[in-house]
Amino acid sequence: MANIKLVNINKIYPNGAQAVYDFNLDIYDKEFIVFVGPSGCGKTTTLRMIAGLEDITKGKLYIDNVFSNGLTPKERNISMVFQSYALFPHMTVGENIGFGLQLRGYNYDYVQTKIKETAEILGLSEYINKKPKVLSGGQRQRVALGRAIARNASVFLLDEPLSNLDAKLRVQMRSELISLHKDVGATFVYVTHDQVEAMTMASRIVVMNDGYIQQVGAPKEIYDNPTNMFVAGFIGTPPMNFIFGSVSETGVFTSTNNDVSFSLDAELKNTISRNNFFTKEIALGIRPEHILINDKEGLFNATITNVELLGSETNIFFKIDESTIIANLSTDRIYLKGENVFVNFNYSKILFFDPVTKANLRSIKQEKYNFVKQILINFRSYHEKKFMTYEDGLLLINAMNYYNYTKDDFYLNACIRYLDKTIAEDGSIRSYVLEDYNIDNILAGNVLFDVYEITKNNKYKTAISRLYSQLKTHPRTSDGSFWHKKRYPNQIWLDGLYMGQLFYLRAAKFLGEDVTSDSFKQFMNVKKYLLNEENGLYYHAYDETKTMQWASKVDGKSPNVWSRSIGWWLMAIVDCYKYFNKEQQAELKTIFKQAIDSILPHLDSVYNMMYQIVDKPSLNGNYLETSGSSMFAYSILKAVQDGILDSSYYEYGYKTIVGIDKKYLTEVSGEYILDGICKVAGLDNQARDGSEKYYLSEPISKNEIKGLSPYFNACLLIIKHNK
Repeated sequence: MANIKLVNINKIYPNGAQAVYDFNLDIYDKEFIVFVGPSGCGKTTTLRMIAGLEDITKGKLYIDNVFSNGLTPKERNISMVFQSYALFPHMTVGENIGFGLQLRGYNYDYVQTKIKETAEILGLSEYINKKPKVLSGGQRQRVALGRAIARNASVFLLDEPLSNLDAKLRVQMRSELISLHKDVGATFVYVTHDQVEAMTMASRIVVMNDGYIQQVGAPKEIYDNPTNMFVAGFIGTPPMNFIFGSVSETGVFTSTNNDVSFSLDAELKNTISRNNFFTKEIALGIRPEHILINDKEGLFNATITNVELLGSETNIFFKIDESTIIANLSTDRIYLKGENVFVNFNYSKILFFDPVTKANLRSIKQEKYNFVKQILINFRSYHEKKFMTYEDGLLLINAMNYYNYTKDDFYLNACIRYLDKTIAEDGSIRSYVLEDYNIDNILAGNVLFDVYEITKNNKYKTAISRLYSQLKTHPRTSDGSFWHKKRYPNQIWLDGLYMGQLFYLRAAKFLGEDVTSDSFKQFMNVKKYLLNEENGLYYHAYDETKTMQWASKVDGKSPNVWSRSIGWWLMAIVDCYKYFNKEQQAELKTIFKQAIDSILPHLDSVYNMMYQIVDKPSLNGNYLETSGSSMFAYSILKAVQDGILDSSYYEYGYKTIVGIDKKYLTEVSGEYILDGICKVAGLDNQARDGSEKYYLSEPISKNEIKGLSPYFNACLLIIKHNK
């Protein structure tokens, strides 16, 4: 099948009229993507450029990684289904289905076989010898689809194929198209002006207006988090309500003509604050189903101006500042025109927009969702020729965490795309060598459990067993801890503990074994060998042979407390905690709290972040480091969620993420950039000696996975907490 890539696509006609502007989009293999927008927005023109029926004025088109601007429609291996059925009335159903194959010179037997197979898929077998005139509209549309299916094209382009059908048939055909997409396994690109079709069928929607892409995303994402007022008003029936006004410094929203005034909650005030919109003109957006009406109390009262009874639902109309507001209710209560009622809003569903730019003033939830997708959309592998690296693992875990919370298939598909390029059908893992005994290669295996449970594909189960077999034979220190890797024998690293133990515990449970005692001992070895008893902090690594250049000749410890290494330690505890018994949990809870309490005095007072070398904030060249601080924040937030810490600690994690945002997060041309991330800081002989100079001389990077991943996970916990 095929993926499609459109790069800066423009369409300008000879008379100078421009239909499409700078269209950029990656369409993934087997995706069902829908272009939606009002008439004249450029959606059909874009589809026709993909098909080769319109020339591309400017930009590049790739189909299955092949530059396709100059290819004829026939050479692109696409099938197109038009708004009109375009059936030959003098031909039977079978002849219509097989017509394209006959034109291409396929022999009679092959054509007849494909006709029968296609008719069976579409439920048309009994109509093969009948003419189109005796068919219903839905059946005729299926014949048109059958003609496309019979060709075995890698891409299906569908231009408003259901628009000629009545409402009941459209509902039926939507369901049939979804099933057909799964059965055929091709890439579907579908054009419609009907938002219901877009919302019900698409894996992703591309909203267009005036030749520009307005937003790309999963249906629920676009519905819940529209990027601007056009998308908010176009997607949804009835459309989103807009109330214009301003928000005072005390957090009170007042409409322009003072018809309504009410206090916002803390989360909404935070949205106004972080966008610096107090006292400025603002547009409040609320969908009709998120307006609540009752007879007793509310934010304000209103007089009903109209009522629409829709059977299971009722639309209630009222006025605010001369603007008509619609509430959509599911209720048996009968409301009457002229009745006075109390009105409430679901605060968690309120959005704010800049009335000048029309942009959504994003909450932390909307901003972080967009940032994660920005990173994931082009993710292939952190290292060009290495797979299952820990950096890959960190981002895959992000994607799966966000999928499990949002159920947005975008995140799941990102995981599956990566795994399908990495893991063969027999479960073997690309570029993976068991005998390297590299604990870093284990972390990415954590995503295999969820993907296997969703897909039931045994190759993922086999891959779990392969990685687990490494840990079962992995070399160990004399006290039973995994070596960090074969290259670093007899060494315990805090990052290695996180890389290996979570998968070790999960895989053992998945395969019916119990390694909790073994794993718990390895946690206790960290406390035994890496804890600084004087200040309660933990060193980066331990060498039991004391031969590495960085290792103390007295106790084998590395010399400094590095922010990211202690972050690995904290994350290992909170992520593995649930796999241990109550007695083991009690010990880990004590260790974790002591570690957190030891870090708190060393946090920066302005941004609540950790320094690169944690306990030496005044050291020349020391700086606030993002990855370790994000790990610290994530660990606290997870610990509060899981009862490892009491709720009073939540503010420390939250303030750290707020501090990181203020210090290092910027947005440039719609792209988010997170700075202040130490790129690499492993240990070795020679220059990588664990000294202050070494840690402080390592490059500081932007949008580096080691910092993004814990940051994203911490943000997700804040989103969950706010909900």
